Order: sequence, then structure tokens, then C-alpha cells
Amino acid sequence: MNDVPYDRVMTSYARCLVNPAFFNRFYEIFTVSHPAILPMFAKTDMAKQQHLLRHGIMSALRYAESRDNLMARTCIDRIRESHSRKQYAISPELYPFWLNSLIQAVRETDPEFNPTLEEEWRQVLQPVVDYISSGY
Repeated sequence: MNDVPYDRVMTSYARCLVNPAFFNRFYEIFTVSHPAILPMFAKTDMAKQQHLLRHGIMSALRYAESRDNLMARTCIDRIRESHSRKQYAISPELYPFWLNSLIQAVRETDPEFNPTLEEEWRQVLQPVVDYISSGY
């Protein structure tokens, strides 16, 4: 992967992390983006979930940078397995809602967000999302 978009996306993510409302906003957007999503979180400890999301996004970005990053690959493989039909059964049709919700939260949070940066976020994360959803 080209280092330029990866570095720009990592910098954008760092700007988002400065805002303590970033993960709350993501879940506000995500849970109403499709009728099947909100019920999935009915019994979820959202503080723990936000911590997992923070770690998961960072692992996805590191995995996108280098598939040889063992820690990132291990985390992404765990997410792939936990989201498979054997565990949480997250249908592949729901992943675009996740990515679009994340992009919307970044758009609202990163003061330097622009259309080029949006495309870079998608370029960096789409292969990881595809990998995870292919484990269904």
C-alpha cells in the first residue's frame, strides 16, 4: 500500500481521537444506519465496545499498512472469526453501513476532512473490511 494515504489516514484518525465524543458519534450514526444493527447492541457494554472499536480501527490501519504486522493480523483474524456465522453472524451486507458510518463520524470530527481524505480512508480500510466480511 502506498504510504501517503496510509499516513494521511493515520493522521486523520489521530485528530479524531482528540475528540472524546468520536466513538459515541460513530455508534449514534451506525446503530440507525440499518434496522438490523441497533438490536445487535441491545445487551452490549458500550464503554467496552468503544474500547474494542478503538483498538480494532488501529489494528485495521496497521494491517492495511503491512499484512506482515503480526499483532494487527492476529487482531483482524480474531475480528473475522468473531464476526463469522459461527459467532456473532454479522452478515456481509452490513459492512458497508459500518464503513459509511465510520466515514461520517470522521467527516464530523476531523476538521481537515475533505473528499480526497474520504477516498483515502476508503482505500485503506476497504480491503480490511472485505477480508473480515469474507470470513462469514
